[in-house]
Amino acid sequence: MNFVKTACRSTLVLSFGLGLGSCMKAPDTTVEKGPSVACETLDAQISTIRSQSVLSIKKNEFAYTESSTRLENLSAELTEQYGVTVIDRSEDAHQIQLLIREETREKDSSGSFKTSIKEGPATIIKGSTNVTSISSANLKEINFASRSFKALNDIRINSTGAFCQQKNDGSVKSFNNLVVSTTEILTPDAVAKHDNCGNLPNCARSLPAKVLQFDRWVPKEDGSELKITNYVTTSSAVPYFAAIMSQCVQYSWPVQGRQILVTACDDVKDFKFGD
Repeated sequence: MNFVKTACRSTLVLSFGLGLGSCMKAPDTTVEKGPSVACETLDAQISTIRSQSVLSIKKNEFAYTESSTRLENLSAELTEQYGVTVIDRSEDAHQIQLLIREETREKDSSGSFKTSIKEGPATIIKGSTNVTSISSANLKEINFASRSFKALNDIRINSTGAFCQQKNDGSVKSFNNLVVSTTEILTPDAVAKHDNCGNLPNCARSLPAKVLQFDRWVPKEDGSELKITNYVTTSSAVPYFAAIMSQCVQYSWPVQGRQILVTACDDVKDFKFGD
């Protein structure tokens, strides 16, 4: 699977019994994990690969994401659709006031999709050169630090660099094999259907991007460790809420006596710049 040329994002919550157990055995220290990455180094990289500032958010900005899970080479299963729209924006010398609307269609345990809609204000407090704080009173799940307001922190990258800090609590044994590279990704087809390509300059069919790849080793209840490879693709040429164009996790999991490859992604499928 080409994680560079496809728009992906991770959304799978690991529900296979991962976590710390009370009777865990010592992990196999003979596994070669590759070069380790300090928590501070990983967070610094995560915070810099995304270049958009919250100050760039404008009225009518829009981003739409689809989440999916793939087992081996089977077709990907759609698990969630998510859209965020900036309904209104006002600004003075001290703050920016946004009115945000988010719509989510999420598959439940029965296989049906449940729709939820949230709307409310979010305030960005200006600093001398950057944003100093963000508050949101009415959207309880709002979280400007991630690509969406929904804080699925078990998998999703926190673009302010808090991902590693959140995981530095025993739920991750180590981070390894950090690689950062530059590339180009295809503009989502839906963008071209908007008037003026959703205000995308020159209706560009490809976008400059950065790709961050690293491994997480997490403990399993049997005392072993599971390697989860993370792929994060960002672009500076898209609106704020679409900036993390791709998040994927990939790992192997035992099923009926053999290991199967699990790939879980969030894909930015559409966006529009504000005006």
